[in-house]
Amino acid sequence: MYHLVLLPAYGETLAAELEYFKIRVIIAVPGGFATKINAPKRSGRPLEGYEVVRDHMDNTVPKYVQIPKGDPALGMGALVDVVRGEGRAAGRGPPPLWLFLGEDSMLDVRARVEKIQSTLDEWKDVGSNLGLPVEQLSA
Repeated sequence: MYHLVLLPAYGETLAAELEYFKIRVIIAVPGGFATKINAPKRSGRPLEGYEVVRDHMDNTVPKYVQIPKGDPALGMGALVDVVRGEGRAAGRGPPPLWLFLGEDSMLDVRARVEKIQSTLDEWKDVGSNLGLPVEQLSA
């Protein structure tokens, strides 16, 4: 989970630092694409004593793994279009900092934004009115 925060934060920092040099950064957030990167595989000899864990994982994981619907060629084609300002991205101006690729990626980020908005609304009274008194600011 840490990497999900670390890389976008680095991308935002990098974008801010490179803006002065007219270098743009795109944080591409892909959804599920049909690649073999997560194909189940085993290497080496299994460790003794972990049979119960392996059996549990072998029976459980396939129930939750969905076949990605994204075409990797179309996803990367969209990214190239954005970088070049062509095709799907023609006439849209400079590339965005955030680019969400695939409907599932967009659904995930909308759900996250709604959760953050809800938390903000629920706790705003706790995080508000925390400034120094005016008389302390001028001292």
